Amino acid sequence: GIDRKLKTKEHFDRYIGELVDIGLYKAINGSKNITGELLGFEDKTISVEVDGEKMELVQSETTFVKLHFEF
Repeated sequence: GIDRKLKTKEHFDRYIGELVDIGLYKAINGSKNITGELLGFEDKTISVEVDGEKMELVQSETTFVKLHFEF
């Protein structure tokens, strides 16, 4: 469904280039939620672009990663 979380390399590879929502255990820049373009997934590290800035997040530091949907 639309709320399915991305967990495996196959999930991440399928949605490269798409917007994703990421929940974090520890806030970054005052926020525990990030929305950005998925750039890649390698060795349990998620690469995303947020506001023109590339970020790398270790999967174990995230509470969820799922596709972003605008309603």
